[in-house]
Amino acid sequence: MNALRLVIHPFRPLRRTELTALFNRGLTSLSQSRRLQRSLIDGITQRVWQRLCDDMVFEAAVITGLEIFASPVFETANKPTDRDAMRAIRHNLRNGWPVLIALMDSYNHTTVVSSYSRTRINLFDSSEHCWVWVRSISFDPARIGDPHFVPAASVVALLAY
Repeated sequence: MNALRLVIHPFRPLRRTELTALFNRGLTSLSQSRRLQRSLIDGITQRVWQRLCDDMVFEAAVITGLEIFASPVFETANKPTDRDAMRAIRHNLRNGWPVLIALMDSYNHTTVVSSYSRTRINLFDSSEHCWVWVRSISFDPARIGDPHFVPAASVVALLAY
């Protein structure tokens, strides 16, 4: 929802009724896949998250009349270095496209990268803005278990036209 709000805002802010419709679409998506309860307890898998993202992007496009796309930042087989991954995220942000990432293992949480500085990225989350040191983020599967491990497949930019 936060990434959709950010990508749509340059065109117009979403009204409360539209935000409610998006939230309900997310609940319906999880409920239809029989994943709502498990998702609330255990979090969601990459596959379930992708379906949820696709459903909410489609609903946002219908509500706003905009063309909205969820675009994976990396090819499936691509395993970027940490430096290349951060460069790609910054490129998307410079173009006005918020980037979704999954912080796995310690957090098991999907969040939105909304801005950056030379040394940190800003995560725009439901509860707060949080600055995270770039050097603490890893895209290397060998570092699974690090607090800020991000699977490359989870990095998705939202684009709107």
